[in-house]
Amino acid sequence: MSRIRTNIITNRMANGAPTVSNGLVVSGVTTTTNLNVTSDVIVGGGLTVGGVLTYEDVTNIDSVGMITARTDITLGDSIIHLGDTNTKMRFPSDDNISFDTAGSERVRINAGGSIGIGTDDPQQDVHILRSQLSRVRIESTSTAYNSDVIFQNPDGLLGVVGYNATLDTINIDSRGGTNGVTFTRTGVEKVRITSTGAVGIGTTNPEYQTTIAADGANAKLNIKRKTEASSNNNAYGSLFYTNNLGTDLASIRAQRESANTNAFLSFSTHNGTSLGERLRIDSSGRVLIGTTTEGHDAGDNLTVADTGNAGITIRSGSSNNGVVYFSDGTSGSAEYRGAVQYNHTDNYLRFYTNGSERLRIASAGQIGLSGASYGTAGQVLASGGSSAAPSWSGGAQRILEVVASPCDGSTIATSNGNITFPNVTAPQDLTTSYANVNGSIITYQPPSGTQQVIYQLHMQVVNHDDAIAIGHFKFYIDGSEVIYARRNASAEDLDHFVCFKYVINIGGSANSNTGRIASWSNAKQMKMTAREYNATTQAVSLHETDHWDGAGGNMFSQPLLHITAIGV
Repeated sequence: MSRIRTNIITNRMANGAPTVSNGLVVSGVTTTTNLNVTSDVIVGGGLTVGGVLTYEDVTNIDSVGMITARTDITLGDSIIHLGDTNTKMRFPSDDNISFDTAGSERVRINAGGSIGIGTDDPQQDVHILRSQLSRVRIESTSTAYNSDVIFQNPDGLLGVVGYNATLDTINIDSRGGTNGVTFTRTGVEKVRITSTGAVGIGTTNPEYQTTIAADGANAKLNIKRKTEASSNNNAYGSLFYTNNLGTDLASIRAQRESANTNAFLSFSTHNGTSLGERLRIDSSGRVLIGTTTEGHDAGDNLTVADTGNAGITIRSGSSNNGVVYFSDGTSGSAEYRGAVQYNHTDNYLRFYTNGSERLRIASAGQIGLSGASYGTAGQVLASGGSSAAPSWSGGAQRILEVVASPCDGSTIATSNGNITFPNVTAPQDLTTSYANVNGSIITYQPPSGTQQVIYQLHMQVVNHDDAIAIGHFKFYIDGSEVIYARRNASAEDLDHFVCFKYVINIGGSANSNTGRIASWSNAKQMKMTAREYNATTQAVSLHETDHWDGAGGNMFSQPLLHITAIGV
């Protein structure tokens, strides 16, 4: 093989590149600054072009290997897949790149960097347009990893939306900022989940874990059962209140009452053992507390029940009223036709009929008619008949206490404790010496406010002799005789049931003749003594009848002692 070695090959004029009209075959390495080839160039080894390789009138470049361009490749419109001419990368217009498959454009990147999939006019950074279902699929090849869409700005991670493999959930995870996650409609916020987890519907500032806000009457929460409630007590929906242990502590539940078109509301609480219904509002609006059965149909709007004592408490302020009103209208006195009112300022109870106060019970038990008309001491209520209210009648004094019993040893309660009456079981014969009258002795203290005490001893007195018999009687208070209270009982045929009665006045200056005492604030003894006038016959007996029932025999008669306290 021959070689030509030269530093410079020029044309024959020595002013340009040589012209090879019939081709140039190079089997080794050819290095040239400018090479103008008008026919074929066959390169068996490498071809290195340091400047510009210009090949005019090129229709196609056919390369069986790799084409490496050290700088730019300038194209007209498209890069077309060999043998698949409807799949290509195009430059449809300035600053636009598109990708075609099956003869149609699928992806475009416009001058602003927006990517259109299925559209040549992307309106957002990524715009997907299809005439059918449009989806974006993010998939991990392992179930141990998340599949996420991440939102970030120069300050860092803002949020993640995706599948959380650890929790096996779809998450919306807000990371940056303080306003949480919002859901909007036509640019207007509708729902917000704050950074603390509070949910606001219709509000940007939920005050509670869930807040629903709307204008007018639109703030509503709907709980809907999707299937028919076919049996009574089937629930339409429930709200449960649960502690950290998962125990339901309270609930509000709507349940079928008697048909799928009606319901009752059940309110339940947990008593430490179980969750049970405490209050029910039935389909008629009746309120049932402690029971599921309404009361009498004339008073079943509110029923309160308990297995033990049951009641209703009205608690008001210490200077306010507690009231129950009975109304037959919506205005004026029709709203309080009847009422029971307790006044806590002065502690009295009022009763109203026909819109006016009729009766009052004051703090000390005083009875007032039509308000504070309490009458005066000693007055009594007098009926006005069927067409008029009662009124106060009588004087100032009144009976404060009556203590009475046969003399059989009975113990009777009084305002100042118990007293025991004498026990008389046999007749008593008088002698010429004064002796206590059996059954007459009693120790008594009247109630406060007493102005008079009336002492009465009822007993049988008999003369067993046909001659005139005389019995003498005296009365004592605390061991002192009341001089003006001396009495005689005499007759030829004496056989009477007599009453010894004496009135003891209290107050003012004491007087032993009349028995008046200045005050009576402790227990005092009252008694009678008696004797027979005739020393020879001794015919007067007490507590015994003579010639009883016409048979001529004697019969024991038990005395009776009666004490009355009168005052204001």
